[in-house]
Amino acid sequence: MGCIVCTHPRQNQRCDRKATTLTIVETLIILMLGCAVGVTAGMFSVGGGILITPILVNILGMPATVAVGTGLCQMIGVAVASLIKAQRSGLGELKLAVVIAVPTWFGVQLGVSLLQHLNTLGIAASVVNIAFIVILGISALLMATAPADPGAVTGILSTSKLGPTLSLNTVDRVVPYFVLLPAAIVIGALGGILGIGGGLLWTPLLTRGVGMRVNSAAMASTGVLLVTSLSGTVNYAFAGNVRLDIAMLMLIGASIFAQLGITIGKNISPAKLKWAFVLMVICMDTYLILKTILDVR
Repeated sequence: MGCIVCTHPRQNQRCDRKATTLTIVETLIILMLGCAVGVTAGMFSVGGGILITPILVNILGMPATVAVGTGLCQMIGVAVASLIKAQRSGLGELKLAVVIAVPTWFGVQLGVSLLQHLNTLGIAASVVNIAFIVILGISALLMATAPADPGAVTGILSTSKLGPTLSLNTVDRVVPYFVLLPAAIVIGALGGILGIGGGLLWTPLLTRGVGMRVNSAAMASTGVLLVTSLSGTVNYAFAGNVRLDIAMLMLIGASIFAQLGITIGKNISPAKLKWAFVLMVICMDTYLILKTILDVR
């Protein structure tokens, strides 16, 4: 399927009006993508970047910068809904989002700048795919090897002596600032490059490092998702790299199916939720590996 987006004046010389208009098939794909994002957001409190960026780039042929910017824009709605859900459930940790807001914002700026530079070199899509393969593999490994009931243990970060700590009151855990702030910068940068809200990495970190259950870790990271999506969207929007029509289509599907994901998440055990997360990550990672191999050939 060809490129559906042309944002640069020089690109427009080779693209007519039809190239910027969604076909019926593309519209259906985007709506279904939004539905899938809604289910994953409801279950795992992630923004859906794990699905959005690879599909927009590899299936719809969208430039990586536009795919990331559009995905982050859609993610704002998901983040707000997830944050409200987390606060109502009593598992939200707004204090965590406030503490890491500035380093996350700084990291996002770095990621956005790097992806835009890679785009000028013509290697943005390839770098995004390879980065996704690595990040997804690490995330799946961390979650798959986590204890069956992480909440039963304290976690290595909660017992470390690495200076001042942030107390997570809802789960009676602490996180050292020495680890928290650099992690926020790195995860924010990855969000700016890949269009992920951070839940994909914060959930394993809080589960393995702090000893939180998957449900609690997912809820605690919802505020971070909002910080990443807002800051990233602003940057990409100023550069003209956000397709609002596509973001709204995805948000429609996500809004409808988010309740289904919430219901599923509430009715299965943390252990099953963990393996569902791992399976989703492995499926996307496998697809990207095969796609990369085929592209090389």
